[in-house]
Amino acid sequence: MNLHNPHPPNAGKMDLHNPHPPNVGKMDLQNPLPSDSSASDRYGFWNLSGELRPSLTALKSLRYLDLSFNTFSGIPIPSFFDSWQNLQYLNLSNAGFSGVLQYLDVTDYDLHVLSAENLDWATGLVSLKYLAMSGVNLSVIRSNWVGQLNKLPHLTELHLCSCLLTGSISSPISVNFTSLAVVDLSFNRFNSRFPAWLANISSLVSIDVSFSGLNVGRFPHVFSELPNLRFLKLVNTFNKAHWKDSKFNWQTLQPEISFLELSSLKNLAVLDLEYNSLRPILPLGNLKKLVVLWLSENELNGTLPDSLQHFSELYLLDVSNNHLTGIISEAHFSELSKLKTLDLSGNSFIFNVTSFWIPPFQLESLYISSCFPNCSFPVWLKSQSDIIYLHFSNASTSGIVPDCFWTMSANLKDLNASSTNYKFQTFTKTLSILTGVDLSRNNLDGKIPEELMKLAGLMVLNLSGNHFTGQIPESVSKLKQLLSLDLSSSKLSCPIPPSISSLSFLGYLNLSNNNLPGKIPYKGQITTFDPPSFTGNPALCGAPLDVNCTAPTRITKRGDLIRMTVTMASLTSGFT
Repeated sequence: MNLHNPHPPNAGKMDLHNPHPPNVGKMDLQNPLPSDSSASDRYGFWNLSGELRPSLTALKSLRYLDLSFNTFSGIPIPSFFDSWQNLQYLNLSNAGFSGVLQYLDVTDYDLHVLSAENLDWATGLVSLKYLAMSGVNLSVIRSNWVGQLNKLPHLTELHLCSCLLTGSISSPISVNFTSLAVVDLSFNRFNSRFPAWLANISSLVSIDVSFSGLNVGRFPHVFSELPNLRFLKLVNTFNKAHWKDSKFNWQTLQPEISFLELSSLKNLAVLDLEYNSLRPILPLGNLKKLVVLWLSENELNGTLPDSLQHFSELYLLDVSNNHLTGIISEAHFSELSKLKTLDLSGNSFIFNVTSFWIPPFQLESLYISSCFPNCSFPVWLKSQSDIIYLHFSNASTSGIVPDCFWTMSANLKDLNASSTNYKFQTFTKTLSILTGVDLSRNNLDGKIPEELMKLAGLMVLNLSGNHFTGQIPESVSKLKQLLSLDLSSSKLSCPIPPSISSLSFLGYLNLSNNNLPGKIPYKGQITTFDPPSFTGNPALCGAPLDVNCTAPTRITKRGDLIRMTVTMASLTSGFT
């Protein structure tokens, strides 16, 4: 049967199901078949059969397709079915398809546009190995999904992220999907402990229950029987209320007991424990294969363990925003040659490295805000020629930034050096690919450097809280990609250049608390901003401020503002 149409309609719904399947029950569908039709006719003359051609993919708007109870004579399920991006309903039950369906991905990237009342339809896909339904609304299924998916003995990957699953996770009498390797239940609304039966599937390689509402309980004991585990993501997983139980009181657990089993996870490559209430620093034990370690946004105290230097596979280390203290020395990084991302910000570390230290790594991202270098400027930064993201704000030191800083990396895109008291004397290098610059609260003075206006790719520029004088450069209009501009709380004293209104992508503007005079060039993109963007400039007038510009102004050579109030009467007095 050829279903090809050279001029396909803009079909929104296509229903090709057989209206008279056997054993229908009480469905009242008028039977057009002859009274002598038998069941051996395979549902009579109304069934479809033959070939489904790829030309059907021309139905770009197809949302509903029902091919159930037909006779497709054992042909495989067409591989082009996944090209219908708007498809919301697909029914292939009892359609006569053959072959082995091993991969099914119905991820809803728009989140919860698609929904399912049950997963019964999946129970017949006994050869399925990969099932991804992330983003699909499964809120009405509750805990029934476990029993339904337990009928898929070959399932190796299960992705149910952000499916609005709630309640508890039921325990099957016997676990059939013993080949399960990847489980993602993150961003759901469970309210139960981590299921013990799942922790006993020794084939598991990856577990993500971040923001899921699952209470892992005593970590890492619950995962001690998973020798193949390589990826473990438990972001915002530990329920503080759970630790009030004296049996599992986190504060009274001895670290060497509570983390004793960590050494059993010797194959672990990724460990993510962000946004929990962890207090003692983790004894990392024998996790020598760790590639990624996220421990940020906890309550960790103490110092970084000396054993960190032996984690030679480490690519990313993030311990930001904790209560860690102590000295960080060259020894901590002696074997970390593969390190690309280092985030130590939001702690109280003291760097104790020599001025001629050359790290064994080449970082791409470095965040050391609020850390304390032992010298005026971390000279070792000049060795990081691959750096892309560099944040060293809130450093309690002062000094001169050497000229070599601007030539250390041609890849630098994001620079945050706010509140450092460093002196940026020159801008000798135009870093054309920079997208973000934050030099706020640095006591910078003089004119705003014209070199900054040459950063054509700049999206964020923050120079607030300095002592800049003079004018906003007319060449600011060259920053065509600018999304955010903050020049507030400085000493700028010339009219706002009209060219600033041409920054069509600008979404945030703050020129408040300066000495800007004259009329606001209220046109173009400037009309999208409210009074707070301009307040604190006594001589500034015009929309959106509630200050009328009643007279022309001029600036004397000394820079003093002279207002000349001229009324219509005085203009016409000479002609009466």
